[in-house]
Amino acid sequence: MSGRWPLLVALGFCAFLVSVYATMAIATMPIVIADLAAPGAIMQVGVYGYLLAFLSVLVPAPRRQTVLLTVLIAFGLVAFGVATLLCALTPMVSLLIGGHLLQALAGAVVLWAGTGLVRAAFPGPELWKAIPVPAAAIVAGLGAGLLIGMIVTELMSWRASFLMGLPLVAVALVAVLILAIRLATAVPDRRLSAQ
Repeated sequence: MSGRWPLLVALGFCAFLVSVYATMAIATMPIVIADLAAPGAIMQVGVYGYLLAFLSVLVPAPRRQTVLLTVLIAFGLVAFGVATLLCALTPMVSLLIGGHLLQALAGAVVLWAGTGLVRAAFPGPELWKAIPVPAAAIVAGLGAGLLIGMIVTELMSWRASFLMGLPLVAVALVAVLILAIRLATAVPDRRLSAQ
């Protein structure tokens, strides 16, 4: 049963990553506008797209479909990484906005499926012990994103603020896959069955 807690930490790390990029885009926006000669109003479209990610956790995920949820988290993290790379390397404003929106949609998938996995691993009243971990990770990520965005942009560039997250996305992907599979095989009971 203790394998649930490492999985919860990995899911919290995923929530932290999605949240960091939500506010990092706000911190880097003035420099991006100057660098790409982008209209400020257009840039806000990508930033507000992140509201989709945070609204997605309000829709309950099917907790009995743990295999599907694990696959969706993996797919979401890969798409998030691709979108992050697109944002870092783009020469055009339209691709940057598209990258932000893809990040937001991928982040929504990660948060939604992650919530379902938390509900599967911590059923009933135990859920209230687990929920503070991803919730605190989201709050910490929102605060850290502004700070990280300002520091990295000042010391390097706004593109570096995107690139530095790619190894972290890879770590999150590997951790979630390993821990979810290990937990599903170690605890073959009713809570984690893919019924």
